Amino acid sequence: MAIARMSVGIVLRIGKEEDRIGEIRVSVGAVTPTPRRISAVEEFLRGQRPDRDLFREASRKVSESILGWSGVRASSSYKVPVVEALFIRALEKALTESPLLSGQG
Repeated sequence: MAIARMSVGIVLRIGKEEDRIGEIRVSVGAVTPTPRRISAVEEFLRGQRPDRDLFREASRKVSESILGWSGVRASSSYKVPVVEALFIRALEKALTESPLLSGQG
């Protein structure tokens, strides 16, 4: 049996404007009492040109949102850096697998 300790899901579409994030959905699981979308991060990223600094700033917004919903708990010391890393990894993967960026679209 496998139980997810933390999860991040991202769906995105590159906008019609050159290399900018169009629509995006960000959701986390197992780090808040129930799975949640993080609208503040979606709004922050929409229309931005993807780069590593933007991803780091957005990842901090993800962890701030999680702490805002759940509060600081004993598990926060390991959940915060892990969910930030998972978020960046998921975002990078979504961007590299986008048909518009890989020339397939």
